[in-house]
Amino acid sequence: MRGGDRLVSEAGGIVHVVAACERVSTVASHDPQALAKAAYHLGNRHVSVQIGSGWIRYLQDHVLDGMLRELGLEPEEERAPFEPETGAYNSHSHSHAPA
Repeated sequence: MRGGDRLVSEAGGIVHVVAACERVSTVASHDPQALAKAAYHLGNRHVSVQIGSGWIRYLQDHVLDGMLRELGLEPEEERAPFEPETGAYNSHSHSHAPA
């Protein structure tokens, strides 16, 4: 389930899913190569990330913040919803059924 999803009960009631705020670090840049390097290094450490237009977010960790500073980015610590990428093999459209 993700923020913005809706559930309908058998009685017809609607429940709206809201992502909770968590302690995260967000790095933003207008340089796509800098963000690609950040994503590579975070992924190399198996860190879950949320990717937006011009930014990457991960659960706050001072070691990761330091690594990204070494790459020339400035992580901003904040409380924000964290909805990481689900991964290529977790897609609802992915199937192992024979064609």
